[in-house]
Amino acid sequence: MGKILDAFSDEQLLVNAVTEKRSPAHQKYCEQVCAFHKELEETLNEEQAGLLQKLLDAVENEHNCDAQNRFIRGYSLGVLMATEVMEERDKFLIEEDCT
Repeated sequence: MGKILDAFSDEQLLVNAVTEKRSPAHQKYCEQVCAFHKELEETLNEEQAGLLQKLLDAVENEHNCDAQNRFIRGYSLGVLMATEVMEERDKFLIEEDCT
């Protein structure tokens, strides 16, 4: 079996974004989110902070569902493209003339 399939079957495939290195732009956005969250949290009372956390949890859950749907759709489209290419692979082979 291939290395990726082995890793996938053994649950050793690193698929979480946390395991990947962030680009400088992505890292900047993450730092901004943390700074804004901290700043906002410091200005809120306990009830408001709880509501903020509920909002953040709901946004994260929605984002995770959306990301999963985009991954599945993208993966499916990739497989369809690969299938189409494989169906037409004979176009790229030189036919030998046996006459």
